[in-house]
Amino acid sequence: MGDDLDGADRLLDSEERQLLAAAPGPSDTGGWKSLVSDPGFVRRSTVLARSSPLHRLDLRQAWQQFPAGVYDPRTLALAALEAVMHQQGLDQEATTEAVVEFLVDLARDAGPGRGGDEHEAVARFVLRELLNDQHGGMDFAVAYSDYRQGHCRQELGVRLLSEEIGRDGR
Repeated sequence: MGDDLDGADRLLDSEERQLLAAAPGPSDTGGWKSLVSDPGFVRRSTVLARSSPLHRLDLRQAWQQFPAGVYDPRTLALAALEAVMHQQGLDQEATTEAVVEFLVDLARDAGPGRGGDEHEAVARFVLRELLNDQHGGMDFAVAYSDYRQGHCRQELGVRLLSEEIGRDGR
């Protein structure tokens, strides 16, 4: 079992390793309260907090010029992230244009009777949200509660996607 934990530790990012290293063992406060002071609970809380930028897409969709209920921005965002991750490290990196084309195609599948301009608007909305363009591409600030030693609100910086100059200079 120790080997399994060592292998799992390699999958954690540095912030998660610091969280777990600083964690005292679950305190015996009795009952269910000891569950939320467990380092595993804290890790699950951070995972949930990191997904919040994807969940806010539904709220922000209401302000867009396309109808709610036709498109699923969260799934489109997740598809864009998958596509970009699939191309990482390959000679042909994911470009902004390729991601937009992919999202337009998915939007077309979701709203087959809708116009091409709307499909592109949906695609660009999703990409802007992933890039956090509203805040100049800064990390998303998300918070979670840590109950290991009482209660403390922690804030994480989360970056879902960023545009960089590729190896080909574009």
